[in-house]
Amino acid sequence: MNIAIASGKGGTGKTTVATSVAYVLSEIGNKVSVFDCDVEEPNDHIFLGPENIIEEVVEVGMPELIEEKCNSCGKCSDICQFNSIFYTNGKPLFFSDICHSCRLCERICPEDAIKMVPKRIGVTKKGRVENIFIRWGVLDIGQVLTTKVIEKVLEGLEGNKRINIIDSPPGTSCSAVASVKEADIVVLVTEPTPFGLHDLDVAVRMTRQMGKKIVVIINRSDLGDNKVKEYCAKNNIRIIGEIPYIDEVAKIYSKGELIVKKIPAIRNRFLTIALNILSEAGI
Repeated sequence: MNIAIASGKGGTGKTTVATSVAYVLSEIGNKVSVFDCDVEEPNDHIFLGPENIIEEVVEVGMPELIEEKCNSCGKCSDICQFNSIFYTNGKPLFFSDICHSCRLCERICPEDAIKMVPKRIGVTKKGRVENIFIRWGVLDIGQVLTTKVIEKVLEGLEGNKRINIIDSPPGTSCSAVASVKEADIVVLVTEPTPFGLHDLDVAVRMTRQMGKKIVVIINRSDLGDNKVKEYCAKNNIRIIGEIPYIDEVAKIYSKGELIVKKIPAIRNRFLTIALNILSEAGI
């Protein structure tokens, strides 16, 4: 079962939900995997504390010209959708910083004058703590191919018989789409503010276009207004949990500790949320 935790914007409490749900499910005897796909700033591992960490380099293929084979036809430059190939002085010039490694230039070259060479763009790391396996990615500074690192993070997801928690990056960009595409259910975390409602609507439209089942959690639910609840009722979206604002939660979070270990009432609330997710997913 693949459960994606997503949000239309940053700062809604997505990491808190992902790590807390993973912990309470493991605590009641489930084997849980956490895949942190926010590869630009992963932090699930800080709260879960995995041990025996193994690191793997992520590489992609980048085009390189074999000059003696090039006939200066310019087809590679014409077909590049990312403007990463500039045709000058009768030869293509490749800009790897904006290349998306789609390999189309290599495929279209009539003279086989383009070869792909490996380039490092980041790493994946994995470890384990009790019943929880965690894997996360770290994009190298200056790199843009977040989806390629995310794909590596999610390797092994297919056929995995554990409960898999996929912590998606915020927003509705390509990174978010890549993270939730294998999900059986998407949990959207929001807050009862105008910004929260606006970005929730964007996230709902994205996930519904992907054909995903959606449920909502409202964080800091005792602040703001009722417009998020009205929106969910109007759009037939079930709210499976509400988390009130508590000063102590922020203090615990700032220390990199799990709130479900420190506050029994919050632990019970997240257990109910976790069971609601499983119920909605048909488990």
